[in-house]
Amino acid sequence: MTMLQINLWHGDCRDRLKGLADNSVDLVLCDPPYDLTFGSGKGGFMGMSWDATGIAFDPDLWRDAFRILRPDGWAKVFSATRTFHRVCKAMEDAKFQGIKDNLEAWTYGSGFPKSLNISKALDKMAKAEREVVGYKRGVGGENLNDIVRGSSVRQTTDKGGKGVGAYGVGAKQVAVDVPVTLPATDLAKLWDGYGTALKPAFEPIVCGRKPG
Repeated sequence: MTMLQINLWHGDCRDRLKGLADNSVDLVLCDPPYDLTFGSGKGGFMGMSWDATGIAFDPDLWRDAFRILRPDGWAKVFSATRTFHRVCKAMEDAKFQGIKDNLEAWTYGSGFPKSLNISKALDKMAKAEREVVGYKRGVGGENLNDIVRGSSVRQTTDKGGKGVGAYGVGAKQVAVDVPVTLPATDLAKLWDGYGTALKPAFEPIVCGRKPG
């Protein structure tokens, strides 16, 4: 019976890559930060600073990945619908080939909301309280921001709906009743149902090849 050995190294990938020999790796498989707020000067996804570095858009990162790959090796890089073109450009600048076609994607039927509810935002700006007319059943969990910051987290069913969809590794998932509310102001009624972005249901996997 053959035993599989896995070595796990902790550290900044840019530093770890420099310690690997040329032409020594068969596959680069990674899920770098999506940096959905790139260029805005704001924090990244859920306000996390690690998602606002632009690392995946830096050709120098991919030059190191290109260097360590063996000839005919591939890099498969998870990305976001909004920013995968920046990953493609950076990998092209690093001499990867084969990325003009998107060969793979991670798809999921539920979608993942990354949009601002305009109606709710307008009511919030007006400091208007929205009427709760019912609840819809959902799945929630310990809020990822709370886990990262070491704060106390919600672990029981409630009607607040806070932290829905924001899970960390090992976070306890619980059933929640998410409130359904009506617009309170005339402007919020006008913009009810509108958001600032689509609800993506797939994440492109950029595939780049090192020529043999």
